[in-house]
Amino acid sequence: MRRNINLETKKADVALEFFKSASKTRLHYKIIPHELKQRRFQGLKILAPEIDLSRFRTNATIDWLEVQVVLQRKTNVMKLRHIVEQAGNTNIWVKNLGRESRYVSASWIIKFQNPERILVADAIHLLSCEFKLRGPASVNAMEVSIDFYPKSSRTKERLKMVGLLQRHLFLKHPEAWQPMGLPRSAARLGEVPFWINDDLGQTRAEKDPAPSSRSPFVDGTYQIGPQKKGVGWRVMDKTTDKRRSSTDFEALPLKQCRARVEVTLYRQEIDRLDIDTISDLRRFDFETLRRTYFPFYLPTFAMEEGSDSSSVSDHASRKRLLLEIGRFLDEGVMGVATGWGATRRTRQWRKRGKASSGVHRTISPPHNNGPLIEYSELNEKVRGALRYLRW
Repeated sequence: MRRNINLETKKADVALEFFKSASKTRLHYKIIPHELKQRRFQGLKILAPEIDLSRFRTNATIDWLEVQVVLQRKTNVMKLRHIVEQAGNTNIWVKNLGRESRYVSASWIIKFQNPERILVADAIHLLSCEFKLRGPASVNAMEVSIDFYPKSSRTKERLKMVGLLQRHLFLKHPEAWQPMGLPRSAARLGEVPFWINDDLGQTRAEKDPAPSSRSPFVDGTYQIGPQKKGVGWRVMDKTTDKRRSSTDFEALPLKQCRARVEVTLYRQEIDRLDIDTISDLRRFDFETLRRTYFPFYLPTFAMEEGSDSSSVSDHASRKRLLLEIGRFLDEGVMGVATGWGATRRTRQWRKRGKASSGVHRTISPPHNNGPLIEYSELNEKVRGALRYLRW
């Protein structure tokens, strides 16, 4: 079975979905009590993953950095690349921002892959010496990644961590709840992703027989947030590097393979963080990114002790509980949260005497965490990794 839920033994597990292989890796959970005193958590139990986070080493890194420069005189792309590469930056991408010519311009965006502060600074210095800059080089976009390396180098442990990150990342950022930003999964690079929950109005092709609720591919890419706009998140099993297409890449050694969660911050979000120039990155505290961009939560469910399963009401409650837990195992806490919103909107529409056929078309960001509890152990590992990230 794809998922098993046993309320008597207080255990649950789900088979991780794969596109490229037929692995039988399963993620296991247990139902445990909590010690919180808030009224909204009374009568609730935590569904906690059975995974030892101490067996993973975490590391935070700036995966790539886009820098915008405006020169006092125009140049072409070959000349610009040559000067930047002279500083030791071999893995770069250059984009012309000028409108008057495709190949010659004074305004450029330079993307540094795996950037090093000294090499980026040297490149900016060489450009300033050659062309003079009209102002300080500014940050246009960047990607910050958190990597989880299994200490045992066991593939199954790494895959379980990918499944865990997919299910416990819970975002309140407005971009994560835009119609085109809701959770989705793609099997391979460049492929059109499927939506984790089709009830939200983002349907597949008419002839696609897939169900409305699916688990993301562990060996694919789990995405949240609109494409190349504002901010976006991805969770993946990082096994390759220098990927240029689905067939052109370098495979990583087993010891360098890791589970990864990354956030891409575009100019709009960079401005919100009060980052403008490269020098602003020197003063930026990356640990502050944890709460907004890397928050992880545990789900809770209503489970009354000693209930009479023979009664009609308890039978209905049990069925609803199994559906809610099943939804979490498939879609994670983001799916559970969209379920709360849909339930509230359905109730509101029925009160107004309107049909409920369109209530799932839009989703609003939750104002609070609902019946979720902070995944403190995982959040602390992420915070610790970001604490040592410096530009």
